[in-house]
Amino acid sequence: MDILITRCDGKNADDFLLNLITRLEGKLLTHHLTMPKRTEQDCETYMGIGRVSNQAVHRRIDLKLYPKEQYGCAVLYFTGSDHYNRSMRLWAQKNGYTLQGAHNKKLWKGEVIPCEEEMDVYKILGLKYKPPKERSV
Repeated sequence: MDILITRCDGKNADDFLLNLITRLEGKLLTHHLTMPKRTEQDCETYMGIGRVSNQAVHRRIDLKLYPKEQYGCAVLYFTGSDHYNRSMRLWAQKNGYTLQGAHNKKLWKGEVIPCEEEMDVYKILGLKYKPPKERSV
């Protein structure tokens, strides 16, 4: 299970994910695979194992904290099929943009355009919005 998180209050995300993990230990999270680390995309990622009750099956749980201005790209990336995501990235590239889940700073040298919601991505690319259930191309 991937859980995407952002800070809507615009505050600095330092220790936010670590504090959340601490609060979820013993309630939802049972084992840690990796502790929070910041990626090249300014996303912070945690990987663990958890379950909703003592009788439930253990599941992999990944928590991903994205900056507010990248959240729309992240949601789009995680709700599209592989083929749909490749199609979106190709369309963006043909129109002078780049999409890499959340903006990959190693590949993108230009200005980051804030996309707080996935609808923002479609609007910037000049496309009609498609809900997640229609993203299996």
